[in-house]
Amino acid sequence: LPVALLPRLMERSARRQRSTPPRFPIQIGDIGLDFPERTSTILEIPKGAIFLPDFAIGVMDKKAIEELLDSTGGLNVAGTSRVMIESESMPVLKRPRTLGLMAFDSHAIGLSDRPTTSQIWGEAAKLGDKVPAEAAAYLAIEAAKGNIQLEIGRRYVMVMDSVLDPYPLPKSSGIQSVFEVYRDRHGVWLTVHYAFSDTQWDLGDLFVVSPRK
Repeated sequence: LPVALLPRLMERSARRQRSTPPRFPIQIGDIGLDFPERTSTILEIPKGAIFLPDFAIGVMDKKAIEELLDSTGGLNVAGTSRVMIESESMPVLKRPRTLGLMAFDSHAIGLSDRPTTSQIWGEAAKLGDKVPAEAAAYLAIEAAKGNIQLEIGRRYVMVMDSVLDPYPLPKSSGIQSVFEVYRDRHGVWLTVHYAFSDTQWDLGDLFVVSPRK
């Protein structure tokens, strides 16, 4: 697929999709980081959950993703994000798919007092599936284009399989990180955040999963 056609394909997908919540009920299932196996338990969507418009992913390789990140106006990409995208431990999808996203904060899932990664990921397993790592780049691009609205000042943290050693420093060996996207007065940012099992998160952070439909 020619790189020049990728922005048009993504914009067309965004126009076709609507921001609608998934049908009830939702099935609890596995999401990673020692999460429980899928069961038939029914769980309601948490109050205050934010549903983002669906968009197409899996249409680019890593080089094309970076080129589109660089060419999208109003989008700021942290150097650590580039290192993580280029990392061998970060996979990309081989086939296109449409992805829906749901964001929620720790209060919505009954957690408080700066919850840990293990706590949040464990509760997230009851709400949806982990997102592909590359979804953060697509989300940042769509937000910078104005196709998806993000709350200013809030971090959208991807509930995903963490990527090893995104920082090009010897002392960083063993660091596990995830992508996050946020908007401020300077535009949209694609950054990373370390995510050990005991990492504590701010109460205002939003965590992003792919809800089951």
